[in-house]
Amino acid sequence: MVFNFFISFFIIFNAFAAFPDKPRSEEFVHDYASLLTLSDENNLKNKLGAEFRRSNTPIVFVTINSMSEYSNSSTIEEFAREWFNHWGIGTLQDNKGILVLISKNDRKMRIELGVDWAYQWNSSSQKIVDQKILPHFKRGNFKKGILEGADAIIKMAQTGPRKSPPLPSKWESIKDYKENSINDHLTGMAPELLNLFFWAGITCIIAAFIFPIHKKNLLIAGIGLLAFVLIFYVILVILAIYSKGRRIGSTGGRGGFGGGSSGGGGASGGW
Repeated sequence: MVFNFFISFFIIFNAFAAFPDKPRSEEFVHDYASLLTLSDENNLKNKLGAEFRRSNTPIVFVTINSMSEYSNSSTIEEFAREWFNHWGIGTLQDNKGILVLISKNDRKMRIELGVDWAYQWNSSSQKIVDQKILPHFKRGNFKKGILEGADAIIKMAQTGPRKSPPLPSKWESIKDYKENSINDHLTGMAPELLNLFFWAGITCIIAAFIFPIHKKNLLIAGIGLLAFVLIFYVILVILAIYSKGRRIGSTGGRGGFGGGSSGGGGASGGW
C-alpha cells in the first residue's frame, strides 16, 4: 500500500512536458497546427503587437495538433497553465498576460489568464469562447473563430484587469465561484484523484470496524491515505505562498515573456 502511494506521488510530480522554448519579446502568434494563412497570421501579429505596445498586455495565440505531443496533462486547463508558466507570459510586476491555446485534434481550446485578471474575468472570457470562437470552429472555420476571438480579447485587454468586467448572470457567478475552489487554484492535477484517496481512506477506516480480523491493516491503510491527502495539500499551500512571495519580490524580464504566471482563471470549450 505504501509503495503505491510513492508511485502515485512520483507520477504526479514527474509528468512529461516538452514545450517549445520561450519566444522573443513580441512573438505573439504560434500557429503550429497551420490553421491560418500567412496573410492572416501577419494580420493577427500586427493587431496583437499594437495592443501590447498600447496596454502592455501580451495576448499569445498558440495552435497545436495535439496536447499529447507536448505533455501528458489530462485536461486542457492543466495543459494551458503549464504552457503559460513555461513561457512566463507577462511580467512579474504587470502580470496580465493572456494565452489562447487551441488543440485541433483534441477539439479543445482554452483562454488562460495571468494573475492580475484573477477570476472575475472568467465569465467575460467564457462568452468570448462560446459566442465568438466556438461557433466558427464547429463549422470548421478556424480562421474566422481565431480572428473574431482576437478582436474580442483585445477589447477585454483595453478595459484591463483593474476595471470591473461586465456583470455576469447569477449562474455565471456560481460557475466562477466553483472554478475558484482550492482544487483549481492550488493544484493542476485532477481533483477527482485526491477525492478518491480521501474516500478510500474513510472507507478503509469504516471497514476496519466491520471486519475485525483485518482491523489493523485496514486502519493503517485508511490513516495512510488520509495522511497522504493532508500532506499533499499542505505542500501545495506552502508552494502557493512561496510562489506568491516570489511574484511580489522579484523583477521582470523580457517584455511579453518576462516571467508572468497563470492565475488559474480563464475559460475553456470544445467543438
